[in-house]
Amino acid sequence: IDSLTNIFNAFISPNEDFMIFCSNEIKDKIGLTDYFIVFRSADDKWSKPINMGPKINSRGDVASSATVTPDGKYLFFASNRTAKAIQNKQTFKGLIEMWNYYQNGSADIYWMSSKIIDELKEKAWQQ
Repeated sequence: IDSLTNIFNAFISPNEDFMIFCSNEIKDKIGLTDYFIVFRSADDKWSKPINMGPKINSRGDVASSATVTPDGKYLFFASNRTAKAIQNKQTFKGLIEMWNYYQNGSADIYWMSSKIIDELKEKAWQQ
C-alpha cells in the first residue's frame, strides 16, 4: 500500500481488517477516481488493492469518500455521477433542470449492503 501514490480519504474498519480508499493512479480503474479495498490477514499481511467494481465505481465519475455504518450492514460512498444529468440539456430550461437534479456533477451520497466487502474479501486472497 505504501508504494502507491494518490491514495486518499481512507476508511479503516473498526477491527482494522480492511481499508477502503480512493485512487486515480491504479491501473484497473473504471472512473476518473475509483474506490479500492485492501484486506489484512491474520498474519498481518495486506492484500493487493482490488477495484470495488461497477456497483460502486462508474465510467468518468470521481470517488471521494466511503464509510461503513457502525453495525457493519451498509456501505455509504460519495460519487459525482453525471451520466443522467448531462443527457439532452441543450436549453436553458434543461440546464436549470440539470443543476436541480441529484446527479448533476456534484457529489451525492449512495448506499448499499456491505456484503460486497465480503465478496471482495474472497477475491482478495485468490490473487
